[in-house]
Amino acid sequence: MSNQPEEKPTSIKVAELARLLNCAYKGKGSTKITGVASLKEAEKGDLVFLSHPKYRKQLEQTKASAAIVPLDEKSTKIPGRNQPFFKF
Repeated sequence: MSNQPEEKPTSIKVAELARLLNCAYKGKGSTKITGVASLKEAEKGDLVFLSHPKYRKQLEQTKASAAIVPLDEKSTKIPGRNQPFFKF
């Protein structure tokens, strides 16, 4: 038995993450998520979370590859790409 920590995947596809979170998603399920970041700091590959409607403008300007948004969120715009988003 090895004392080395178990290797963790370096990315997860949106469809798999949605399955693990038991939530619906819209968009490309094959998009790979490689990290989590704030709306302002996000880059391609990052997942972001819209915690309050007052941050909607930041959501619309983020460079993230995917976003988690509340079920009642009307804005699903993440500019630049047709990114997936989760609703919970």
